[in-house]
Amino acid sequence: MVILLAQVCGPKWEGCHKERLWGLQTLFGPRSPAFSPSVPGLYRSSLEAPEAFQAEYEASSNRVLSILQSLLLDDANALHYAAGCGCLDLCEALLRQHPQLNFQEDQYGHTPLLWAVRHGMAGAMQLLLRHGALAWHSDQRGLTALHWCCALDLPRLCRLLLAVPLYVETMIDQRCRRGWTPLHSGAYSGAASCCEQLVAANAQLALRTPDEWTALHLAALKGHAEVLNILAPHCSTEAHVDGGGSPSIRSKRDGQHSPLVRCAVNARSDIRQLLP
Repeated sequence: MVILLAQVCGPKWEGCHKERLWGLQTLFGPRSPAFSPSVPGLYRSSLEAPEAFQAEYEASSNRVLSILQSLLLDDANALHYAAGCGCLDLCEALLRQHPQLNFQEDQYGHTPLLWAVRHGMAGAMQLLLRHGALAWHSDQRGLTALHWCCALDLPRLCRLLLAVPLYVETMIDQRCRRGWTPLHSGAYSGAASCCEQLVAANAQLALRTPDEWTALHLAALKGHAEVLNILAPHCSTEAHVDGGGSPSIRSKRDGQHSPLVRCAVNARSDIRQLLP
């Protein structure tokens, strides 16, 4: 598969690592000879016999495309796999011939755009957006592309999404079915750069989850000092856990943080030691 994808995609193939091929590997089988790692031989062949190489290139391209087009399953389609692998030329070919694939969902409600985002494929994400992918789509759990970027700590993709027209106004504080916003996800996972971008885009720091946790609570709970340093200066209230183990809000006094926040920021002890 490494050989076939290299022939199809050439220099536009993002990330020539086998772990990025798990979706396509499922289609061909893990022991397929297509996974032979002899890509350098392709370059040598292209120099020694360019006409023969071009013929083989086109034949292999057509073969891969026909195989993927025949696998329009009820859940993930060919474009899901191509986007998840960052295979730009193959994405372009599929979008030209089957533009409806851009809007199909797999069994979890993930579109090809969400596959690209979840695997960190910025180029594939931009390509799908240019072809009309719905940036505000959410999966069956209500998670948007921005939720995934923050949960997986993908600051570059986060920045690209926030640059989409009207995205900030409509999606920055969107809640998933769990009641979390992208900022909650980023604070919990420790995605400091993503949180910084959301704060700069005026995300609401005071929003709480159904369990009454703010983003500041979640960052303090997980001991993410870098995230706390980003959020705390913008918060009029601070994280506090009462004697019953439930979150509450204590106002700042004299610019001092509660022991919970101060401990996490200074990283002097495990944050869990302060929890009941």
